[in-house]
Amino acid sequence: MDATAPGSLSKVWIDLPVRTKGIAVVVLPIIMLLAGLLLLEAMVQRENKAEQWVQHTLQVRSRLSSILNDLLEAETAARGYIISHQAQFLPSLAKARAKTTDHLVALQKLIDDNPNQLQRMPELEDLVAKKFAAIDQMIHDEAGRDVGPSPDLVRSYQAMLALRKTLESMDAEESQLLALRTETMSSQRQTTMAVGAGTLIIGFLGGVGSAVLFGRSITRRMDLLRINARALRLEAPLLPATPARDEIGQVEKELEVTSELLAERSEKLRQSESQLRAVIDNTRAGVYIKDLKSRFLLANPRCAEVFGASPERLLGKAPADLYPAERAAEVRANDERVMTEKRAMEFEEKVTYGGTDHIFLSVKVPLLDKNGEVYGLCGVSTEITERKRAEDLSRQQQEELEQRVHERTASLEQATQSLRQESEERRETNEELVRTQAQLLQAQKMEVIGTVASGVAHDFNNVLTAIMGYATLLLHEGADAAEIRATEILRAAQRAASLSRQLLGFSRAQPFEPQIVGIRQAIEESESMLRRVIGDSVELRTSIERGVGAALVDPAQFEQLLMNLVVNARDAMPTGGKIIITACRHLAVPHQPENIPPAESWVSVSVADEGSGIPAAVRARIFEPFFTTKAKGQGTGLGLATCAMIAERSGGWIECESDLGKGSTFTIYLPRVEKLDAPQPVRHEVPTASGEETILVVEDEPVVGEIVGLLLSNLGYKVLTAENGEAAERLVAEKGAEIDLILTDLNMPRMNGHELIERLVRINPEVRIILTSGNDPQSDDPDSPPLEFDFLPKPFTRQSLAEKVRQVLEA
Repeated sequence: MDATAPGSLSKVWIDLPVRTKGIAVVVLPIIMLLAGLLLLEAMVQRENKAEQWVQHTLQVRSRLSSILNDLLEAETAARGYIISHQAQFLPSLAKARAKTTDHLVALQKLIDDNPNQLQRMPELEDLVAKKFAAIDQMIHDEAGRDVGPSPDLVRSYQAMLALRKTLESMDAEESQLLALRTETMSSQRQTTMAVGAGTLIIGFLGGVGSAVLFGRSITRRMDLLRINARALRLEAPLLPATPARDEIGQVEKELEVTSELLAERSEKLRQSESQLRAVIDNTRAGVYIKDLKSRFLLANPRCAEVFGASPERLLGKAPADLYPAERAAEVRANDERVMTEKRAMEFEEKVTYGGTDHIFLSVKVPLLDKNGEVYGLCGVSTEITERKRAEDLSRQQQEELEQRVHERTASLEQATQSLRQESEERRETNEELVRTQAQLLQAQKMEVIGTVASGVAHDFNNVLTAIMGYATLLLHEGADAAEIRATEILRAAQRAASLSRQLLGFSRAQPFEPQIVGIRQAIEESESMLRRVIGDSVELRTSIERGVGAALVDPAQFEQLLMNLVVNARDAMPTGGKIIITACRHLAVPHQPENIPPAESWVSVSVADEGSGIPAAVRARIFEPFFTTKAKGQGTGLGLATCAMIAERSGGWIECESDLGKGSTFTIYLPRVEKLDAPQPVRHEVPTASGEETILVVEDEPVVGEIVGLLLSNLGYKVLTAENGEAAERLVAEKGAEIDLILTDLNMPRMNGHELIERLVRINPEVRIILTSGNDPQSDDPDSPPLEFDFLPKPFTRQSLAEKVRQVLEA
């Protein structure tokens, strides 16, 4: 295009006033350069931000790795202690626990930007707490163990598996974030380099173009001035002298002004180029321009520094002049690819200087002329050696961590196998020890029985004396006194049964049949009996809170509990005094023992006396079985022990408060029940007429079998008797259809009650059965299944026998 053609850009430029062109020449390149520098600064800040996020992600992964390492160290220390019982492992455990806590706190701060990781954090903290709780429990269990593995070993192993799964999940997410943020950082760096290169090129080309345009304008102006001057000189003879000189003077002034403007604009252009050069020369990235043969046309000091030469000596050098052959071919191929495909590209290129390898991230941009043809490329190379080393180090640490986890897992499996073998050996040793302990316990029981025999024999002999005395009176007195004597015999027998219940209750052989019992009703019904027991020298008072409620207890055992406490209170006041029974309700009990399950509310029953009090040394042992302060033959030491056992079986406990000289107070706490809505046992009227039912009585004790048969005959039943299981089996086989009910003892020689039931049911599946025993039915044969038949505990009365028989026959 002709620069002088009408409408051309050059003509428009030439026709502009000189001052306007001068300002445009200076201002436009400066504006373009400043805009490029501002954009470059923004890109650099975004690149730095992206790199900070990459470092942040690496820190999170490092914390996750540290937490897993600390947990593995804690596991190792705990297992070392469990296997060796050496305390030297405990400091390592404590140190690992403290480090884990610190890393969790640091991790919480690092993941504030990640909602997904924040949601996992409570789960991670909970799993860490469970892990250390399992470790603590293992150590606690091992503290007093000589044999047998800790039962918390499996729980600790499962907690470790859950922890590892959670940590791996969190690390996987951070790994994805790292890849994404690394890609973002690389993209930002590429963009920054491209903007920097573009700014350099725009400033450079803008300055050169402005200089060319301004130079052409000045040259044309000078040419016009010379032409005008020549014309003036040629026409001088024809023109008036004064106007010609004035016009020449005006032209000279314009030329002078134009020269000054040119000098001023040239200085500003020089300053602009100086600023651009300062940016390029002082950046830590290598900036360069190459021609089509990859030879350097321009290089900044950083670029030249890499090759150990000055920028001037680097000009004209090709990759083959600077790199080893293999690397030179790689760099040349990268350059040619950029120029061939005519698009910006990013490469990782390795350069060796200072005796070590350095890695650069190079962004290369093709340079195009006005026709779109490539005439070279511009490159910006930033060293990323440290970042690559950090990534390689992180990768290496991850591989090492995975290797350590694998090795520790294998070691843990080996240790677990070893522990299993050791556990089996300890189990066998433990079983042998249990057998030995059982033998020792049996020997100790025999010794205790010998110690307590005199007390029990004394009480039983007293009862038997009363029974025998009243029976003798029955033989010699008339019929009028028979009812009175028989009543006293029955009362003595009930005392004997109470004594046996204490022994059976303490040994847990006594059946426990809990019912919802109203506390007020139970105390009031027992009050008359308790007054007869304590005598006239002792005053009995009761204080029962309104709405005290009920408790789930065995009625007979609760009555026995009250009796034992009142008798002890009476014995503490040999010269007389006052006993107060108090019942209250409580919403909470602050001193509840740890082994007692919680309840919504409690009811307490207290028995207080005015005796001399109990010394502290004695209070510490008063609930021990067979411990008594009474004289030999006056007590068995089972009273308070039985009270504690009944309270415990009812879900509560017993306490004692005592001051010397001020008396003692025994308090039983039981879980409170609000309503008395338990079903009441069905009571049947005792038939007086003869019935049609036939009952088989199986009892190995002849006296008991005879009296039971007489009682049933007296009630109108037809009675068959068998002295053992074989005889009963023969009778059922012969008269199975005639027998309506079988009443059998559980504890018999040769064939016990359980075996007899199995055989009788095979003969007649419809037969009705009542079982009797003086012990808990399960204590006769602990391995037998729970009873599916009605049970009548011994001793029983005529009334209880009649009710149970009628209940079963009418069911």
